[in-house]
Amino acid sequence: MLGSTTDVPALRAQLETLAAAGEHAQVIATLFELLEKIMRDHSDLAARYTSMLRGMYRSKSERISPDQLALFLAQLPANETTKPPRRARAPAGARAPAQPGRGRRRCAASRSQAGQAQAWRPQARAAIDAARGREGPGPRR
Repeated sequence: MLGSTTDVPALRAQLETLAAAGEHAQVIATLFELLEKIMRDHSDLAARYTSMLRGMYRSKSERISPDQLALFLAQLPANETTKPPRRARAPAGARAPAQPGRGRRRCAASRSQAGQAQAWRPQARAAIDAARGREGPGPRR
């Protein structure tokens, strides 16, 4: 092979020199050798990448033998309880701190989208029109 794939300008110059000398078969052979090398390297890298991903994201499970579990449970103090400690009560009249994720709060966009999703159906359209006091083209129930 004439050059390496890392020095592209030098490889190009060598191939152009060969082409100018009329060695077209040599230019084609060199390009196919480079193409095969690059495809082999790509295949190797793809296999390594897949192997690394498989190792990173595969399901992992640790097995504990029943003897180890029994030994661990035997070493726990007898007076240790499994219940979590109780929280202190807030004084009367004090508000509890806000907890994220509590309550149902919807933005106006989600409410209007919910109505639009049903409005395309004729029965729903008729019910909406009836609720608004208008006569619609759909059947009334």
